Amino acid sequence: MQRVDLLARGQAPASVAEVFAGASLVALPKKDGGLRPVAVGETIRRLVGKCLCREVAQPARERLAPLQVGVAVPGGAEAAVHVAKQWWSRNMGSRQKVFVKLDLSNAFNTLDRHAMLQVVHEEFPCLAPWADWCYTRPSLLFLGRQTIRSECGVQQGDPLGPLLFSLALQRRAERAIQTAARERATRAAAGHAAGDIDLVFFYLDDGCLAGDTEAVAQLLHYMVADLAALGLLLSTGPGKCEVVPMGGDTSDVRLADFPPGFRLRTDCCFELLGAPIGDDAFCHGHTKQRVSTAVGLLETLGGLENAQVALHLLRQCASFCKLGYSVRVVPPAAHAEALVSMDDAVLACLEQISGSSLTEDSWQQAQLKLNKGGLGLRSVARHAPAAYIASRASSSILCRLLYARYMDDDAGGWTRSGSSHNSTQCDGARAGQGRGVQSRRERRPAHAL
Repeated sequence: MQRVDLLARGQAPASVAEVFAGASLVALPKKDGGLRPVAVGETIRRLVGKCLCREVAQPARERLAPLQVGVAVPGGAEAAVHVAKQWWSRNMGSRQKVFVKLDLSNAFNTLDRHAMLQVVHEEFPCLAPWADWCYTRPSLLFLGRQTIRSECGVQQGDPLGPLLFSLALQRRAERAIQTAARERATRAAAGHAAGDIDLVFFYLDDGCLAGDTEAVAQLLHYMVADLAALGLLLSTGPGKCEVVPMGGDTSDVRLADFPPGFRLRTDCCFELLGAPIGDDAFCHGHTKQRVSTAVGLLETLGGLENAQVALHLLRQCASFCKLGYSVRVVPPAAHAEALVSMDDAVLACLEQISGSSLTEDSWQQAQLKLNKGGLGLRSVARHAPAAYIASRASSSILCRLLYARYMDDDAGGWTRSGSSHNSTQCDGARAGQGRGVQSRRERRPAHAL
């Protein structure tokens, strides 16, 4: 602890910072085919960062939320998705409303370090000694046998990195919002229509704006310019920076009114923070794609020679957890059939591992907890209503901060999920089957275990 305290005060020798504040790079593939450079630093350096994060968690939350929900805000991504989904459902068909996704290219690595450190000194001086020690001088990044000098941005992998990045982005984003608000007030005072901004928030470097087209486009111009001053530029990849007019092809939205780099998406359905925002067909297709990816893993697990290892991997990282996020942010009815197909794939994998066909009773027992005599293979179809309700309930307060008109039970989604969950319960809280779609197990004859 003495070494951690020494480092946190920035009192370690500057001569070792070049290596100690550096890291080994791991290049992780992105969905769009690019690479994400993750910096894995020294253990004690990461420990210092984690300790400082814990120390400032509450003031960081008070400073950043609700504009920034990606740092020190539990459930921030889920709240953002619930709010976006509710806004989308209320404004679908409006020719004047638009939802905008803003994504920054390689944001962590291109951030202006001088601007970031200045904000840290002014707003979180307790972090300044350590941030200065790590980032005022270049450090070394090791990628195999190659060495790269880290001279700008914050390292993606530094536990303190998201907070440092968000502090710098927050000030510029607030400046853009205030400038746009003053201009709208001036236009309104002159008797001109100014439009409204309904939503504006960030999850780290992913921004979301929604409201009347003119107001959103105006704010976006200021936002892009202010962020560019930090070295943060728009991402040009597919699905990154999108303008989604709620009126679809009949909308009055013109792409020319928005900054360069944005694409128009007129199908009104899109992905936000890894979750589908759209109609039931779009949500089902999104979950079905995730199930398809999981099936490949399940088939590989079923072919492992060591059944104990295969079963452990199936339980820990290849079954319910593969769709844990999806069932928390998508209403159960919107992707029920895809969830059942995931359960069927898990059952097929278990049968392959065990070398036997399972009866319905055996499969039901396998879904129980270990301490109840089961295998802990939770059914995603059965637990989806409870997971969705839990997410909506835990993020309710944050949702209302993000969207003033947010309602817990908008369009009855929460009530329908609750009814679906309760229909599987009886005295003693025994879970029932709770499936609205016939599963593979129910379509074929049972064989003895």
